[in-house]
Amino acid sequence: MSMKKSHKYLLIVSIIITIFEIIVAYIGEIHIRQPWGDEIRLYASVLNFGDNFSLDLLKHYRQMSTPLPFIIYALWGKLFGFELFTLRILSILIAISTYLLFFKILYFETDNIKLSVVSTLFLVVNPYMVGLSIFVFTDMPTIFFLLLAYYAMRKQQMYLFIFSLACSILCRQYILYAIPAFLIYFGYKYLIEKDKIDVKWISATLASLIPYGLLVILWGGTSPDNEYRAMYLTDGFFYHIDNFYLYTALLFIYLLPLYFFLSDKFYSSLKIILPAALCSLGYYYFPISPSKYSIDIGVYTVGLFHKVLVFLQVPTGIIEIIFFASTLLGLPILFTILNVSIKKISEKNFDSELLLSLLILFFFVVMPFSYLGWEKYFVQVLPFVLLLFTIYLNQKSANHRLHSQTD
Repeated sequence: MSMKKSHKYLLIVSIIITIFEIIVAYIGEIHIRQPWGDEIRLYASVLNFGDNFSLDLLKHYRQMSTPLPFIIYALWGKLFGFELFTLRILSILIAISTYLLFFKILYFETDNIKLSVVSTLFLVVNPYMVGLSIFVFTDMPTIFFLLLAYYAMRKQQMYLFIFSLACSILCRQYILYAIPAFLIYFGYKYLIEKDKIDVKWISATLASLIPYGLLVILWGGTSPDNEYRAMYLTDGFFYHIDNFYLYTALLFIYLLPLYFFLSDKFYSSLKIILPAALCSLGYYYFPISPSKYSIDIGVYTVGLFHKVLVFLQVPTGIIEIIFFASTLLGLPILFTILNVSIKKISEKNFDSELLLSLLILFFFVVMPFSYLGWEKYFVQVLPFVLLLFTIYLNQKSANHRLHSQTD
């Protein structure tokens, strides 16, 4: 497709997304609604950064996550005012920018305009993304910078890659999961191809850690030095298997419509299904349930999907069956992604499928170490999962066209 035509579709997509965001903002009454959910404490931190930015504040501000989103919103507030509605306008602008960047990446990877449009809109209407796009949360800036880092790497823009990856980590520590994925990708690529440019990319990946490393020194730990750290990080770091099962279940739940088209990709091989079924047996000992820190503050669900089931008064036993079934159906997907990675590495094929697979796999390696298991955290990797699945759909479509031509 010509560049001119792709720009035309980019404009169309931007108009659709903007109209959607305006409608959502109107329904959500963002101009009059009081701080909503976690927005209460996040808004307070933005005000603190806007009123009294100092090294002492940077060391002790009352959050567990890294500070860049609060700084960004505070700078916006300095320019346009700190009214909550004004800050929410910035959230909408960041969301639109994120979705358009995602569309550009989709089209770059697939050269399929229809799939790119549909997959972008699929991300836009995700219930969590809807909320993140109109309220003051830290997640959307994180996703934007992480996608920008991926795009910069694919376009071979090293300095933009360093900046974007560093910024994504400065938005959320959990984005550290991307570091081993990039290091393994470039490291193994260098071992095979002996191209010195890969050494530079390894160095660029490590360089992106420097800003966060300086904060760790300032904090004397992995998060700000405050009462929350003393409260939450008392048990040390260990792998929460129940959180692994949670994100595996979400891998199925959040992308359910796509499996009607990709079922043969994930559920047709006994070499995948049998070990996945065996892995599911651990669910008996580590069922999906709220973290003890959630329970301590009176939250008895693991996120929005769980909350909807409770709101609909679905019996607890049925909810447990739904989560187990979703985990059981999610594990073959995860095992397929692992199998794709192994196959790509053995074939010395360093394409986008390998990188995306590594990013997804390392999310599942790193994220369950968090003291808190929460549905919303899955949205940090959701764009990469959706991008990989769109590539699968594009390959399936291309194969179908090829068979149609040969018949």
